Amino acid sequence: MNLSPDGKWAWDGANWVPTNSHLSPGYQPPPQVVHPPSLHQPAQQVVMVHREPKSIGIALLLNFIWAGAGHLYLDDSSGIWYAVITLVCVLTSFLILPLVIIFIVWVVCLINTSSVHQHYLIKNGFVQPMVMM
Repeated sequence: MNLSPDGKWAWDGANWVPTNSHLSPGYQPPPQVVHPPSLHQPAQQVVMVHREPKSIGIALLLNFIWAGAGHLYLDDSSGIWYAVITLVCVLTSFLILPLVIIFIVWVVCLINTSSVHQHYLIKNGFVQPMVMM
């Protein structure tokens, strides 16, 4: 029980009640009851975030501009390898072979974007995987 600074009022948990301590000079407040901490912990709040899935069109556009960029957009780690191979080939583009490699990597990225997008949707819970029987 909490007392007011002047000792005339006590908080009983819901209201302030008079203590009558001004009437009885030997008044002793009752001992405070200490509850276990588990009873006073606030309820845990659950926050759910709703988000839209990433677009396959943007992934295709990014892969068209730079091979591997669309895969990275879809959180696929293989995109870094496509991007690095493309970068090395661009830096050595004075040779004929790197231009062929760039073209092959670019086409593979564009073709592979659909399956990477489907994997992204399943991994992030936007669609359920199909079960083959």
